[in-house]
Amino acid sequence: RKIVLFAIIEAIAVYGMILALVGRFLLDQYLLSALALVLLIVEFPSEKSFSAVLQRLEQNTTLRD
Repeated sequence: RKIVLFAIIEAIAVYGMILALVGRFLLDQYLLSALALVLLIVEFPSEKSFSAVLQRLEQNTTLRD
C-alpha cells in the first residue's frame, strides 16, 4: 500500500516538472514539488511503525518454523 502511495506522490512532482518543461509553468512546478515533499514527509514511515512491521514479520516467520 505504501509503495503505491509513494508512486502517486512522486507522480505529482513529475507532473509539475513536465508542466515546467513543456509549458514553462514554473510556479506550478514549485507548488507541486512542495506538495509532493510535504506528502512524502507526512507519509514516510516512522521508526515506531517500521519496527512494528518488522516485529510482525518476525512473529510470522517463527510461527511457520
